[in-house]
Amino acid sequence: MEGDSVLESLVMPDDAVVVNNIEGDNLSFTVTQEWSSATGLAVLYTNQDIESSCDIIGDVTQGDSRVFGGKCVEGVTALTVIVYMDEDFSPEECQA
Repeated sequence: MEGDSVLESLVMPDDAVVVNNIEGDNLSFTVTQEWSSATGLAVLYTNQDIESSCDIIGDVTQGDSRVFGGKCVEGVTALTVIVYMDEDFSPEECQA
């Protein structure tokens, strides 16, 4: 989004999200910054306490990655990755 305008959606790169391991209801996954002009990421997921978590990562460069631990509830988990392209992106002001 840019103000009230919705921008064109970008395709999720093939290797941007990789599930590393699943043990019972627990899983680990890696999110890698694969967008050439991204400046920040917000990763929303169900954490191991079965609560929603939002990790906001600023000052990312292409190839940076983070590992997260998640939880499946009744065999399903949810993950949302928001990619920020604004050069002035500030994690402290993120409203994801």
